[in-house]
Amino acid sequence: VVQDSVLFGDVTVGENATVRYAIVDTNVSVGNGASVGCDREAAEGIAVIGSGVSLPDGSVVAGGAMITEWKGE
Repeated sequence: VVQDSVLFGDVTVGENATVRYAIVDTNVSVGNGASVGCDREAAEGIAVIGSGVSLPDGSVVAGGAMITEWKGE
């Protein structure tokens, strides 16, 4: 599901992943079941994923977060 978001070129969104109220830069991979951002009404800001980031399966990026490299587990 992609909702209220901007995805630039070469972005892959995995199966059962959600991207809500986010900006996703080029060459980004959002893993299966991952969650980026949240509903606009609940957000404290827009989530931003920088170029070249690869989010693993099941990862969670909160609304308002800015990710330039993945350091999660």
